[in-house]
Amino acid sequence: MIIKNEEKYLERCLSSAKEITDEIVIVDTGSTDNSKQIAQSFGAKTFDYKWCNDFSAARNFALEKSTGDWILYLDADEEINQHSIPEIQKIKNTKQTKAFNCKIRNVNEFTGRESLMTYPRLFPNKKSLAFQGKVHEQILTSLKSNNIKIENSNIEIIHYGYNLSKEDFKKKAERNLKLLLDEYACNKSPYVEFQIGQTYNILENGEQAAKYFQLAVKDKNLERDYLSTAHRVLSHYYLEKMNMDEAANHIEKSIQYDDRQPVSFLHRARLNSLTNQKEKCFSDIEKVMNVIYNLRETTDEYLQIITISEEEVFCEAIKYSLMFDETEKFKFYFSEYEKRCSNLTLRFIPDFIDIIKSIAEKKKIPTEISGCKLEERHLEIFVLLIKKLNVNYEIYFSVFENWFNKSFLFNKEYGMLLLAKGELELAEEKLSTAQLLNDNDPSVYFFLLSVFISKNQIDKAKKHIEKIGFKFSSNNRLLSKINMIKEKLFHT
Repeated sequence: MIIKNEEKYLERCLSSAKEITDEIVIVDTGSTDNSKQIAQSFGAKTFDYKWCNDFSAARNFALEKSTGDWILYLDADEEINQHSIPEIQKIKNTKQTKAFNCKIRNVNEFTGRESLMTYPRLFPNKKSLAFQGKVHEQILTSLKSNNIKIENSNIEIIHYGYNLSKEDFKKKAERNLKLLLDEYACNKSPYVEFQIGQTYNILENGEQAAKYFQLAVKDKNLERDYLSTAHRVLSHYYLEKMNMDEAANHIEKSIQYDDRQPVSFLHRARLNSLTNQKEKCFSDIEKVMNVIYNLRETTDEYLQIITISEEEVFCEAIKYSLMFDETEKFKFYFSEYEKRCSNLTLRFIPDFIDIIKSIAEKKKIPTEISGCKLEERHLEIFVLLIKKLNVNYEIYFSVFENWFNKSFLFNKEYGMLLLAKGELELAEEKLSTAQLLNDNDPSVYFFLLSVFISKNQIDKAKKHIEKIGFKFSSNNRLLSKINMIKEKLFHT
């Protein structure tokens, strides 16, 4: 292991591994907390190492200090699933020269999505083996070049390193980006390009993420899991640009490379809903459900699978039922949601169910509902149901404002409803807030333009039209619409 200030996690990690370790080698890169003392309490050999912005260098130093026949490497924010202990014991008592893939289950309570990755973590201790990569270091390339066969195992390692708030996740990505760019200056490989693209994507820099993913996918020898992920993110990028053809092209390539990723089918369902392809949309929802139910049987062949909870999938199905005015589908999926999600330990589920029932019955939302754990996907369903039933939105939006006032969707939808009602000042306030939260949605720009025109603020409208033209200069459909508005406003 390599560590730095890991007292929060280290005891849990070492406790999970103590039954199968004959030697614990820990390289400390500058801890100022009690990490080394915790390590030593488990009998670990600890070594100080001057950090040089290179994870592989630190890993390889740890390898040099290891004397056992087998190497199992862990991070401090990981633990071994105790069901895996007998299999590790069995492997280490053999004289094999194989390496073994382990399943890494990445927990993320903030997004509700787990991801499953497969990496070689258990391998024979040979002096010719070395990690590569300043960040996202790998032993895989070295195993292959040494002709060491890699077999799958059922060993599972639970990783909590992604269980971070959005802000903390971005800080970690910023650290990784510097190391990746340093490495890329010396090693312009498609794998590094992919990792840079992933990191820019976490940092919400779509332009740079797209640039590096476009470079990475040129090499068809890149692992198909990475090719699939890169094309999926590129599809998201082009969807934000309202380039539906490119978005559709990339999601099809993503699925061609890997047809067992539920997030890919979920994204394609969204694309199909936006292009009014109802049957294809519901077909993709069914595919998502089929994939997540069979997921554990498919992970061995894949470097990475991002899982989706049943709750999220049923929310999508309910949403599309409302969008396409499919009343029977709505009743079916909502009934299934109640049956299959009510036993999940997600605190917001009872609130979601009660709010849906309140809107359906045109009643006020019960005062005991706090709504603090509800997410934007739930709000989207509430809004669609309110519109479908044509109920008084004000009694609901006044409550939603307590929970979603920093939500792009809330401010956009509330602004649209206020605009339709003629409450122009408040509509401008909400739509302006929505634009600050997400400046890539062209509909918000046009609704704001409607506010300015309705208020007869022609100079403001002119400036806003120029802003739209500049922002969406690559979208011919929007530019055509802008020219029509200009003609109507200023030449009649």
